[in-house]
Amino acid sequence: MQTSLHRSPFALLGVTTRDKADKIIEQAEEKSLFLDSDVCTKARSDLTTVRNRLATEIRWLPGVAPNRALGLLDALTNNIESLKDDTSLPPLANANILAAAFEILDPNMAASDWQDWIMDFAYTVDLIDADDVLSEINADRTLSGFSEVKGKEQIEEELDDRRHFYTESIKAALDKLDLMKLVE
Repeated sequence: MQTSLHRSPFALLGVTTRDKADKIIEQAEEKSLFLDSDVCTKARSDLTTVRNRLATEIRWLPGVAPNRALGLLDALTNNIESLKDDTSLPPLANANILAAAFEILDPNMAASDWQDWIMDFAYTVDLIDADDVLSEINADRTLSGFSEVKGKEQIEEELDDRRHFYTESIKAALDKLDLMKLVE
């Protein structure tokens, strides 16, 4: 089952936050042979246009090594339980993984398990720090050749949008649950 992370421009094009613009363009052209070319063009634009890139980076897995990111995507579909208590990830990346997990968690899971997932998620979101996110994104941008984000104001604005997304993710997950489970 696919999540919003699987549909991210990074995942769609098979590129990383550390890849340079020329590799992103090359991958978009290659993927457009097999996928919808409009989707590939949009993904390329989201990753190569500085204004769009930050939002895409915030929605991805900032601070996570490329191979680890692939492993996390695999775990979302094959070993979701392994993600719940993973404290080794930077908080934003962890929150994004948990938000994606809520898209595919089993509505028939025990109420106590739902409570654990929600509490872990809330705790993780509280740990997100704009200065840390700025540092993580700029570290990858240095490697990729994209210009660094100058101040944390842009980061804070994107994080506000992300927190709204997190709220909506929880609501959507809870809407799938049986009413009696919500009362428990």
